[in-house]
Amino acid sequence: MINRLSLHLTLVATLLLMPVLTQANPAEQERTFWDLGFELGGISLDSAEAEAQGVEDGAGVLAFLANYHRAQWLISLGLEIIAYEDTENFTVIVRDSFGDEYRADSDASGIVLSAAAGPQWYLGSDQEINLFTQLGLAAIVNSEREISRCSDCPSQDIELDAGPYVAAGASYYFNNFGIGLVAQTYLSGDFNSSLRIRFSFKLN
Repeated sequence: MINRLSLHLTLVATLLLMPVLTQANPAEQERTFWDLGFELGGISLDSAEAEAQGVEDGAGVLAFLANYHRAQWLISLGLEIIAYEDTENFTVIVRDSFGDEYRADSDASGIVLSAAAGPQWYLGSDQEINLFTQLGLAAIVNSEREISRCSDCPSQDIELDAGPYVAAGASYYFNNFGIGLVAQTYLSGDFNSSLRIRFSFKLN
């Protein structure tokens, strides 16, 4: 709880101090473009709720993003795939279309939709460094333990909640390709924090 509170305060302080620590470049006012990208990383879950749902308190995350850069503002839309570490997986006997039977193990995963917005700043002689902070909202639209590619197999809901979050990150652009690091902390729900590597591609 103390670690989570400290992370909340750190990211909120970053959000408030960024305008003081960085100076706007007049060229930023003319920057308007989209980029598409993805993120790879991990996410920590509330340990008590994760145990109750039969998963570990750490999970992998793959996120797909569309980012709209307009002057000093960054708006992001995302679709995230959460890969839980399952502790209550099950096995069933499956018959394929040829009548052959085989054993199949369940997988535990979730799908999250997110939206975020906040200020951004550019640094460097070519404005190749992009710093940003955002406030966002994440919602889990599907979360279950199931047998992949089997419509008739049993499944179990994994009842976890996401919620509002604060994000801070930095990217370095090599012409139209960017790579960066993003940290997120959730203000409510069953997600605690997340750390991700971001890859992005500008659309000219």
